[in-house]
Amino acid sequence: MLSKGPITGATCTLYSATNQVLSTSNSSNGSVSFGALAASGPVYVNCTGGTYTDESTGATDTNTITFSSAGVLVSGQPLSLAITPLTTLA
Repeated sequence: MLSKGPITGATCTLYSATNQVLSTSNSSNGSVSFGALAASGPVYVNCTGGTYTDESTGATDTNTITFSSAGVLVSGQPLSLAITPLTTLA
């Protein structure tokens, strides 16, 4: 889940612990998924851009924050991570 409201159209890049790009995906309705990959080990995700609906005005706004999260990738298994303001701070 990619969250600041749900963000649509963000570009999310999955990196290995050694900064190798493993995969890139775009968010849709606040969700992003990375299919089963051959790599394994610690990973992190950065998501940039996209748009969200401002809860107070109902207007569509452009996201200007890079959101991030970290986790462990298991070879051959899809990766699901929460990506929120709190995971970005951690």
